[in-house]
Formats: sequence, structure tokens, C-alpha cells
Amino acid sequence: MVSNVNYEVKQAKMKQYKFLPEEVTEMVNNFKHYDADGNGTVSMKEFCQVLKNLDIKADPNQLFAKFDSNSDGVIAWEEYVDMMGQVK
Repeated sequence: MVSNVNYEVKQAKMKQYKFLPEEVTEMVNNFKHYDADGNGTVSMKEFCQVLKNLDIKADPNQLFAKFDSNSDGVIAWEEYVDMMGQVK
């Protein structure tokens, strides 16, 4: 499945998180990589794989809930941008 996600970061978020253009490019590439099934979101299963690959020893349920701001069970691009801004 190929998603039609618009991988842009709004100017307000660019300023809020002080993202550099190259950081946005890296975020887009990483998000696409983490979105293993290509549906435009990162599922809990995909998120757990990311944590494992990065050797992050944290409660995946707690982290996922923190960043899944609308509680729809997936991390969408906008939520990922916020997540990256918070951990920057």
C-alpha cells in the first residue's frame, strides 16, 4: 500500500521545534522507513520494532500513548513531528 501523506512541516512547527530543513528530510525518510506497511502511519507493532532497533528500553505502551495524541491507535505524520520535536 502506498500512502498519500503530505510530508510537510508547518512553519509554526518549524519555529516551535527549531527544525532545520535537513532534519525534516531525515524525519521524512525515517518515518517512511518505520511505516513498514506503507499505509502512512506507524502502528504499535511498527513502533515496537523501532524501539527494539534503537535499543530503547522503555515501556512501549506508555510511550506510544504519549505520542498518539488523538488515541486512534497509530502515530500519524503530524504526531511523529511533535514526537521528534519533543525528543530533540
